[in-house]
Amino acid sequence: MNNRKQFFLDNIGNRLYRNNTGCDCPSCKSIYENGIIPTDRLQAIYMYDIETDFTADGHPTRYFLTKEEVIEYEKQLEDNKK
Repeated sequence: MNNRKQFFLDNIGNRLYRNNTGCDCPSCKSIYENGIIPTDRLQAIYMYDIETDFTADGHPTRYFLTKEEVIEYEKQLEDNKK
């Protein structure tokens, strides 16, 4: 199984945080600020699909266990733009 998909399945019930995707809708803002808890297998796979689809569409998206990891990822994205 894909490592990222397994990450989501292993973290059902845990709060996950996502980097800022640039979307200003209330849902994306809330997930960025507060994280989101996948409650079951279906939601975990959906979150994996979102991460994969957004990234494939040119909007790098990644979920993490901590906000600190999000900050580091966002720094890496900025450094790669330079």
